[in-house]
Amino acid sequence: MEQLVNNKSINNLLIVLAGKKTLYTAIFIYALSKTFYYLFVDPLRNIPGPWWSRFTSLPIAIQRLKGNVTVYSSYLHKKYGPLIRVSPNQISVSNLRDLKKVLATYKYPKSSLYTANVLPQPSMFSSVDEEYNRMRRRQVGPAFTQTGLSKVENIVMEYGIIPLKEKMESILESGENSFNYYYDFQGLTADVISKLSFGRSFEVLKHNNTKFLNYTNSLLLLGGLGMAFPFLKKIPFALRRLHKDRDTYVKFVKESINHRRETLESGKEVTLDILQMYLNSVNTTNNKLLSEEELVAECLVMLTAGTDTTSVTMTMLMHMYTLYPKVYSKVVEEVRSTFTDRSELITFSMTKEKLPYLIATVYECMRLSPIAAGTFFRDSSSEGIELSGIKIPKNIQMGMFIEGANKDETVWKSPDAFIPERFLGPEGDSLKKEIVTFSHGVRICPGRK
Repeated sequence: MEQLVNNKSINNLLIVLAGKKTLYTAIFIYALSKTFYYLFVDPLRNIPGPWWSRFTSLPIAIQRLKGNVTVYSSYLHKKYGPLIRVSPNQISVSNLRDLKKVLATYKYPKSSLYTANVLPQPSMFSSVDEEYNRMRRRQVGPAFTQTGLSKVENIVMEYGIIPLKEKMESILESGENSFNYYYDFQGLTADVISKLSFGRSFEVLKHNNTKFLNYTNSLLLLGGLGMAFPFLKKIPFALRRLHKDRDTYVKFVKESINHRRETLESGKEVTLDILQMYLNSVNTTNNKLLSEEELVAECLVMLTAGTDTTSVTMTMLMHMYTLYPKVYSKVVEEVRSTFTDRSELITFSMTKEKLPYLIATVYECMRLSPIAAGTFFRDSSSEGIELSGIKIPKNIQMGMFIEGANKDETVWKSPDAFIPERFLGPEGDSLKKEIVTFSHGVRICPGRK
């Protein structure tokens, strides 16, 4: 009996060992086949890049999580060239001509990464449906024309410029010698955008009401993490605080929509702001007015994108002035020699006409430090595309590296230097058109003006 037990134990052990051997053999064969594929068959095998990009996207994902993806992408492009591989099915493009080729047409749609939306309803930014995007652009387009913007400059002054001016004067009179201009610029843009969007200002500058800034930052972070790590949407407890801020923001937007509808029902006159444009619009897909979910999604995009892009650009411009004191001195001299009355409020038309050097510094700031400096992905079409002489097959996610394109050495002399004068010479106007900070072509940002 004892011998039978021992024999059975030995047989079981042999079965286990055989199973492990089979498992190890399967893993070895799988690894070998993958290695053979990536070395000799993979259609992206001739695109330069780090060795790990053939097998995994983990290193680039880690850099996104650390908020370092732009610096890391710049490093990779400087090392490997303008067209590089960053994962098994992703490439990164920093050549300006290639980037414009992709963005000039609807043929190469937004990547499926955009569907990792923070809201149930797609928006103008997150939708991968090109017809949907065109419809939304038509509906809100009048608000972003030069004529439309000139009509609301008084709102920009009343809710943005004047409150900031008064706050800074108060700080100086109190004897304080410092302030956080990033938060104040964000407050300025939030107050203006909320007024233009809903007819209701957050009044961040007047009352230091920063809760809406926190909601905006949470929504931006939630969207970024959702695109970089889509699996987080399937984990209920992940990012709980960010979801709470989003829900509070959504509640505020719904209240603003209901308040506007009540105002309309009462017969009172309302301003034709962005919210009203959407309320008046009809979806061409079903000939119906926008649903509440659609209104919320589009209004939140306006609030978050409009607040963040403008305030970050203003912050980076101030930062550039501190890094380049000679440039700052020229700007100060131009402003003070042109407008001797310091109490005078300088309008946009006055700035554009009489302060060319200041305008040039804004363009150079947008080129050198684009507000959307990361990578925006587009899908190669069923026919693929040729970039930098290399055939890109279908089903490849093509990353448009904006900061890299803004520093393309074939276009820009001394691309890493802050040189506003480049926009004042005979090629100045043509160079302005080479900046892709607000994207390019059919998907260029409607609020770029």
